[in-house]
Amino acid sequence: MPPRSSSWKKVRDAFIKKNPTCAACGGTKSLECHHKLPYHVDPNRELLEDNLMTLCEGPGNCHYVWGHLLNWKAYNPTVVDDTKAFLEKIRKRLTNDLESKE
Repeated sequence: MPPRSSSWKKVRDAFIKKNPTCAACGGTKSLECHHKLPYHVDPNRELLEDNLMTLCEGPGNCHYVWGHLLNWKAYNPTVVDDTKAFLEKIRKRLTNDLESKE
């Protein structure tokens, strides 16, 4: 496997700045740039924005849970659909909680 690009940190930081919330929980702390298709599977996609997504490593550790399915050596080929569905459930619950308080 080739070494990481010297541009990775710059690309990572710019991506998180442009996408400042976790795709799974909506959190804004401890954000990480996740490769949908891992670097070790296809190093040519390392810097491509369409292969990146923001996931947090906060309390729920969405990066580990959704991105790697509880195993850092694994990856989730349906991570985009899975995180979108989870975030929609969270938002719906929050909306319902607010409405019930009114």
